[in-house]
Amino acid sequence: LTQLRGNRVDGIISGAHNDSIPEYATIRLPVVTIDRELAPHIPNFRADNVAGGRVATELLLRRGARRPALVTSRSSARNGRELGYRAVMAEAGLPPLVATVEFHTPEPERTRLIHAALDQHAGEIDAVFATDDLTAGTVLEWVRGTGRRVPEAFKVVGFDGTEAIRSAMPWLTTVRQPIEQICLSAVDALLERIEQGVPQGGGPDDGSAPVPPMEFPVTLVEGATA
Repeated sequence: LTQLRGNRVDGIISGAHNDSIPEYATIRLPVVTIDRELAPHIPNFRADNVAGGRVATELLLRRGARRPALVTSRSSARNGRELGYRAVMAEAGLPPLVATVEFHTPEPERTRLIHAALDQHAGEIDAVFATDDLTAGTVLEWVRGTGRRVPEAFKVVGFDGTEAIRSAMPWLTTVRQPIEQICLSAVDALLERIEQGVPQGGGPDDGSAPVPPMEFPVTLVEGATA
């Protein structure tokens, strides 16, 4: 933001976990975001996370899971993937079980915390929806340590479907985001704001209307883990 104000960059696409920075609420410069709710007036381009959470959880139940848990980096009312999971669990009459490990937790502490959270409920759960593929991989490591077979005795679904993860874990069942489409749309929107010189707005105090998020459909990629 300092570089933007100093005219060292023309605009910003933010995809970082930095939604706690208060300046976003009042900035009147070209900023767009990918999958981050920085302020109501800042355009947000993202996958349909709620639908993705629903698709993942519905698959686990359809494949025979009776007690699927959610493992996520941050539990909140703004976590669309969690909202989708909770909605399906409620419709099935099942209590949700949510484990959180902060995104910024360094390794190997992050892996230890995920394993510890799963250990607490090892006798209850028979499936996990992980809200990112890296976490899904960590969950699969934990399952192997318990001696249970995947997907017969334990099922795992991830979320993201990046090319890197697909190359490393092609067997993972996951919900794929249309990442290229999201990014191209964010770039187009930012360039339009830069070229037109239209003020971004400053938030609720200056009468700027909220900008609804632009959501893109997800795709279920079936693998050998669910």
